[in-house]
Amino acid sequence: MSDSAVILCIASAEAGLRRKADRTLSRQGFSVVQAATLAELAERAREGIQLALVDPRMPDLQPAPLSRVRAEPAMHRVPVLLLTPEDMHGFGERHPDRELIDLIVRINAQLSGNAQLDLLHRVSRTLTASPDMENTLNGVFSALGQVLHFDTATLFMLDRTGKLFIRAAWGYELQAEQLRSFEVGEGVVGWVVANRAPTIVGDSDMDTRFVSLDGRSSRSMLGVPLMVGERVVGALTLVRRAPAVQFTDEDLLLVSTIGNSAAIGLENARVHEQERALALRLEELNQLYGQEREIVDKLTESERLYGDVLSTVSHELKTPLMGIRGFAQMIRDGDVEGDESKDFATEIYENAVRLSTYVERMLQEQAVQNGAESLDMRDVRVAPLGRPHGFGRS
Repeated sequence: MSDSAVILCIASAEAGLRRKADRTLSRQGFSVVQAATLAELAERAREGIQLALVDPRMPDLQPAPLSRVRAEPAMHRVPVLLLTPEDMHGFGERHPDRELIDLIVRINAQLSGNAQLDLLHRVSRTLTASPDMENTLNGVFSALGQVLHFDTATLFMLDRTGKLFIRAAWGYELQAEQLRSFEVGEGVVGWVVANRAPTIVGDSDMDTRFVSLDGRSSRSMLGVPLMVGERVVGALTLVRRAPAVQFTDEDLLLVSTIGNSAAIGLENARVHEQERALALRLEELNQLYGQEREIVDKLTESERLYGDVLSTVSHELKTPLMGIRGFAQMIRDGDVEGDESKDFATEIYENAVRLSTYVERMLQEQAVQNGAESLDMRDVRVAPLGRPHGFGRS
């Protein structure tokens, strides 16, 4: 018996039924172990079995056989198939009859479902390891490579314009001239998206849908749509070059199963990318808002200082100007006689000096603020510092 054979456990209190089932199922390529009680079945489960075929008449399973089996901790992860009277009758026949064939079909269907479920778990773990888009894309190819042989793989994404563009590739290097897009309905990948259905190209030389990206014919090609609910987000294609064996319908079902999980993983990664881009944009906007806030505060402070300066300038200039204007008007109108003219001229001169001094001070302050102040450099004799006469004497 091959090490890779599926291990079944036939559980029944009847030794004759166990022997017949063991002999019949072994002929079908299964590896069979036996259990006479629920305790022995649990022990076989801990050793490792893929499916338990249980006789519901076993005394220690009454009155609810399936519930008793399910309640056993060792059986929590083992699929269970209760045998019907027809199944047990089929084990006693010398040649396979309808009941036995039906049982074999049910066994294989159960095992196939278990394999699909296990595959989905493994693919989900791979695709959810990281929300990053590049890691998710690598996870898709990694999940495919674990269960299927292929030479190259290409993942297409559907953009907002309705065109399919190559997002990632495995098994070959993308050249600039290969970075083309496909219309929906164009080539195999376009057909897959347009029809929302998987497909197999048996021989690319005979299939009119095939469009080669590298100029070399492919022996066989498999394509599946990537869908989230009813929405198509992209497509996945796998290629086997001659003389490799063509893809089969079983391969198509397998890749379709992975494609369903891949579509959800890629959509989550796309949303993650959008959220990350939005967060960066919000951070930029917050920085710009902070800079604008600083500018507004500076402008507000400048307006306040401007008001203070304007008030001071108005006071400092208005007072001497009023004196100059008043004295000059009296002299002009001839209201001043004799020595009063000299006194008035003195007042006018002093107010003019006051104005000139204030203007010069303002210009110097402006030069200091602009860093263009000029210093009056000259030699200065400093008298030496000495003790006053008699200082420090007792």
